[in-house]
Amino acid sequence: MGSISFESDLLNLKNNSNKIILLTGLTGSGKNFILNKISSIVKFETIIQTTTRPIRNNENHGIDYFFITNDEFNFMKKNHRIICDRKFIAKENGKDTLWQYGIEVSNIEDSISYIIAGDMRLANQLKEKYKDRVFNIFIDANQDIRESRIQQRGDFNDAEWERRENDDLFLIEEAYREADMIINNNHKFNNNTLLKICQKLKEND
Repeated sequence: MGSISFESDLLNLKNNSNKIILLTGLTGSGKNFILNKISSIVKFETIIQTTTRPIRNNENHGIDYFFITNDEFNFMKKNHRIICDRKFIAKENGKDTLWQYGIEVSNIEDSISYIIAGDMRLANQLKEKYKDRVFNIFIDANQDIRESRIQQRGDFNDAEWERRENDDLFLIEEAYREADMIINNNHKFNNNTLLKICQKLKEND
């Protein structure tokens, strides 16, 4: 199957359903890479998350995340404008710092199909709120490969890597059990993997 067939399948899903395609996985598994690969074929609407963590060198406000302060985040949450909120204590300049993540309620409409990459806590919260509308694809990859990818980003931090690993591994068993689909991303993402994703999405539409 060629890219035209991929495009047809994905375009049909986008235009005729309100699915939320959720890509989850451990840090460095390639969630955002696969999201960008799918979006390069068909431009799904993307659910952009809101976060209080610092912006990274390769990120853009309003494209990768909406970057706000903890005070702004807490105000939005108090006024019921944030859903699927998660909190992490991260090491920033050697100090414990609160990072919050969430989704603005206005960013998800009932009749539109979306794609989003996120952690496994987000998967649980989206599934709880949107039920079968969410299709959770778990991206699996070996630890050494994931660590190598993170190091190549240019902002690698040993303490933050260890925190993420500990947080993620705590949820890994549930992630395997609850995912609608599991794909291996140890090697180069290719058309065969994309074909499997398209077929599974069609079965569950």
